Amino acid sequence: MTTPQPSTPEETQRRLQEREQLVAQIAMTLGETDLAAIRQLRRIVRHTEAERALTWLTEALAIETAGGQMLPDGSRRRTPGGVYFRLVRQQLTPQERSLIFPSWAAKHKGRKKRTTQPAPSSALAPTQLPSTKVERVVSQPVLLPEVGKASSVKITLIGRPGRLVEKQQLILTTMENERAPSLPKGLPAPPTTPTTYTLYIAAKQWRAVEAAMADPADALIVEGWAAYDPELEGVAVWATSCTTKLLQRAKREGQSPPVSSSGDTGVS
Repeated sequence: MTTPQPSTPEETQRRLQEREQLVAQIAMTLGETDLAAIRQLRRIVRHTEAERALTWLTEALAIETAGGQMLPDGSRRRTPGGVYFRLVRQQLTPQERSLIFPSWAAKHKGRKKRTTQPAPSSALAPTQLPSTKVERVVSQPVLLPEVGKASSVKITLIGRPGRLVEKQQLILTTMENERAPSLPKGLPAPPTTPTTYTLYIAAKQWRAVEAAMADPADALIVEGWAAYDPELEGVAVWATSCTTKLLQRAKREGQSPPVSSSGDTGVS
C-alpha cells in the first residue's frame, strides 16, 4: 500500500485558492455580502466536497425560480442565502452539521451556550504542546472584480491576551475585539460578530513583556502584520513589536522596567 505523500506548500496554496474562488462564486450568486454568511460558506466548502456545495446552489436557485420559500411564520420569503443554508442543514450528516453549524447544532441538542469569561492570571502561563508539524498557508479572499494593492499593512492590538500556547520559539494566543470605535459619518455599520485575532509572537518578544503582564491591570500592545486566514476563520497577526502600557509609561518616566523571574528585563 502506497503511503500518501504530504502536500507541498504550492499544492496547499492552490487548494485554498480554489476553495476561495468557489466561496466567492456561491456568495455572488446568492447575493451574500455579510461577513458572517461568507464565513459560513467557507465552512461549508471546507468540510464538504465542491460538487455538493454547487448542487445545493443549483437547488436553491431552482426554489427561487419556482417562487421562493417562506419563513415558518409566513412573514416573508427567505433570502436566496437563507434557502441555501437551510438546504445544507437538511442534507448534512450530524457530524458535518456540528462542524459547519456549531451554534445551530448546540442549540438543537439542548446544550447551554458557553459564556466568555476573563482568563485568570494563571492562564498567562504558556502551555507546552507536542512538537507536531502544522502547515499553514495564508490566503486572502477576493470577492470584488478588481482589487488594489496595499504597499504596507499594519495593525495594533491593545488588551489582555487569552491562554498562551508555547511551541518551540513561538507564542500563540488570541484576542477578541469587544466593540467598534466611533466611526466617521457615512461608513457602514461594522459586523456585530466579534473578530478573533490569532497572534504569533516570538518567544523572545514575549519574554520581554512577561513580567509586566503578570499585573492584571496592565495591557499588552502588539503591532504587526495582519492577514485573513481561512483555516482559522479569523485574522492572524504576526507580531513585529510587543510591549505593554505600563512598560511604555515606565520608559517615558525613565523608570526601570519590571524584572521577570528568569532575570530578563522588560523592554530593552
